[in-house]
Amino acid sequence: MENNVIHFCMFSSPIGDLKLFAHEHALIYIQFPEALPFRLELYLKRFYRDFSVVPSDSPILKQTRIELLDYFDHPGKPFYFSVPTELRGTPYQRKVWQQIATIPYGKVITYGTLASWCGGGKSSSRSAGAGCGANPISIVVPCHRILGTNRKLVGFGGGLAVKEWLLCHEGNDIQGHRYLGEFYTRPSTAN
Repeated sequence: MENNVIHFCMFSSPIGDLKLFAHEHALIYIQFPEALPFRLELYLKRFYRDFSVVPSDSPILKQTRIELLDYFDHPGKPFYFSVPTELRGTPYQRKVWQQIATIPYGKVITYGTLASWCGGGKSSSRSAGAGCGANPISIVVPCHRILGTNRKLVGFGGGLAVKEWLLCHEGNDIQGHRYLGEFYTRPSTAN
């Protein structure tokens, strides 16, 4: 069986030290300081089986650090990540992550809206939330931009304080863990 080399480095950010993981061709995981360590281990064992993690300054990790630095250094300035990524998960999880990636910088939607975008009704918001929770590359795939219908900040692997910081960093108005702005709606497409 082939051994997958997973490159690893630390990135100091305003929200704490992030652990970045990549293979030769793509970013595969970002771990927050408060994350449960077993989640990373389970993810790697499930999707990369025979692997070894090595400290590295690989080109993908360099690009990730440069892009994260640019994102964090320019609050309120729209930023779009271009680092190659690889998202491994169930077909539904991948659909959720693809939809999350379409939410513009500084905009937010509800879990119910995300569920609708994924083909379910608003009652499927728990499934969409579970898909968000399994996102291996938060920030790059911006699951912090998903809120509860009641405008409350809920469910984020990095913790609610980090979610609030990221939303405020992108120019959103948050008070008492509650979003005060308008929800994003996709432009309608005319046939």
